[in-house]
Amino acid sequence: MLKKADTNALVSLLILAYLMVGFTFQKQISHNEGKGFDGVYYYQLATDFVNGDSPTAKSPFVYRIGTPYVVSVFFPNDLMTGFKSVNLVFAVFSIFLLLGFLRLYIDDERIIMLLVALYIIYWQSPLRLSIYYPVHTDPASITFMLASLIAVTNIIREKSKRANLILLTFLAGIGVFFREICLVPAMALAFTSFVSFKEQKFALNFPQKKQLIYFIPMIVGLLCYIATILFVNKSDDSTLFGATLGWLYEKSIVMYLHALMMAFGPILILAIYNIRNGIKFLKSEPHLLFFVVAMLILGWVGGSDTERLLYWSMPVVYILIGKFFVEKSSLLNWQIIALIAITQFISTRAFLFIPDYPNDFSSVIPFLTPFTNEFPLFDLWSWHGNRKMNIISFLQYATLFSALFWMLKSADSKQNISPR
Repeated sequence: MLKKADTNALVSLLILAYLMVGFTFQKQISHNEGKGFDGVYYYQLATDFVNGDSPTAKSPFVYRIGTPYVVSVFFPNDLMTGFKSVNLVFAVFSIFLLLGFLRLYIDDERIIMLLVALYIIYWQSPLRLSIYYPVHTDPASITFMLASLIAVTNIIREKSKRANLILLTFLAGIGVFFREICLVPAMALAFTSFVSFKEQKFALNFPQKKQLIYFIPMIVGLLCYIATILFVNKSDDSTLFGATLGWLYEKSIVMYLHALMMAFGPILILAIYNIRNGIKFLKSEPHLLFFVVAMLILGWVGGSDTERLLYWSMPVVYILIGKFFVEKSSLLNWQIIALIAITQFISTRAFLFIPDYPNDFSSVIPFLTPFTNEFPLFDLWSWHGNRKMNIISFLQYATLFSALFWMLKSADSKQNISPR
């Protein structure tokens, strides 16, 4: 059995290994002088702060002033190095916060080690992505979200309630300067004050007087977000409502399901197979239910990078995967373990790199993902990629998930008919 200290050490070694490999072999994106796509707006915000100008950029990027401001303070003379350094620091913090969060719900350190390793090796995780695409805001956002989820859980469990409520209020207020999704955990806490599942049945309740304080972090976060809107200069006329309706209309269910499978890999089948127990668990933890549903909705309406948006539901999805190991690990024979392990490494590109953009490579027939380092960058996403290749990838994922489900079902049936 692993101890906490062993897990911490192994995680540290894995982080170090991926940093060494990343800095040695992973090239930074060339597009816009290394700023990438959305990074152009964040870099401009940092430049505005350095020059003492009013922060000006396109919506919604202009509202995410936290990371650009931190970079402008500590690295005013080298913003690119600043973004990479700040984001990598937040990325490492997020890994250890994930460790702490998972320990609130899972007792087995081996399972926790596996889940945190999944977070580290995924090509869009903050640790790996920040080396390739340093000018972005995801690492800080995920860090604030994880810290906030820990605080919410402790509040609900009546553990240092006052201190955690103050902490959550601070995290919500500061977090929205980094990204608006940092408000979601505070909203989840407010949600628990008027929603319950008595005997697994949904019920609406009027908040008790002592629960009114649960709304404070959300209110403070909203006020700080409004202050951000008033402080910055939006350079376009787009609206959040208009963008949401657009994505709701344009994104297909097939594309969404494909993105979900790509975001988490084949190991997601374990949470799907154990879905009844998973739903029962989420009903007992309404704040986690609110959080995961909010993030799954955001994946549909939040923008074109569906996989990256869906992956923000990772804290809860990983718990659901972990619950399978706790409750149904006896179903895992060596064939299932081998199939999931091999395809998970391929799907998450654990040993593959991210290609530069722009490049002259042609699309290749994928094996879940393009099984090479030389292909068009956009083929890594369900929305942006080559449609023909995406259809092939989707059919591969669908076949793999169906096969794994059948194998688990067969193992389950054999257990049920075996003599006790």
